[in-house]
Amino acid sequence: MNEPGGRGEEQKLNERKRRMSNNDDDLIPQHFEYENQYDKWRAANPRIEYDFSVDESGYIYWIWTFIVVCGCLYNIIVLSVLAFENIRSVYIDKFIPINVAFDVIFFVDILIRSMLSFYEDGVLVTEFSETRRNYVHSFYFGIDLLAIFPFDYLLIRKTSAAFCRLNRLLKIYRIAHFIAQSYGKLTQVWMSSDSY
Repeated sequence: MNEPGGRGEEQKLNERKRRMSNNDDDLIPQHFEYENQYDKWRAANPRIEYDFSVDESGYIYWIWTFIVVCGCLYNIIVLSVLAFENIRSVYIDKFIPINVAFDVIFFVDILIRSMLSFYEDGVLVTEFSETRRNYVHSFYFGIDLLAIFPFDYLLIRKTSAAFCRLNRLLKIYRIAHFIAQSYGKLTQVWMSSDSY
């Protein structure tokens, strides 16, 4: 009889280890290719690529353009109101937070416009480095930079400097873009309603 913890159990354990070590080759399939497994796995599980491009004909960009147009119209109204010194001296403190808010919107507009997708030789370009390069080399980038140049500190220090926000009027070209986009959207709606 084998005693617990005796030689019989130790022999069984050694025999089991020996059998398992001999059968290691049987556990691995013979058609297993070590070097190609990563390539096969990568092909089956492609990396997630995030597309941060903005479609110029999309509804989100259309709504964003409307917000920028509201900023342009606000600047037109404020410039005409601040031309009067008695109104300017009383209400200048109330206009400054709104001015800052629309200046932030104009800055974010530069970032969004640098992500606008475009067509080059019939191919849609959505890569951020290409869309940024396209925007930076465009005429509108210079206008947008001049439009956000901070002349507003003159308003804080000197209330007689009513027209220091004139550079914000350079963004007026976005009103024309919004009208063109709206016309395109309305045409799409009319075409889809006529098809029924």
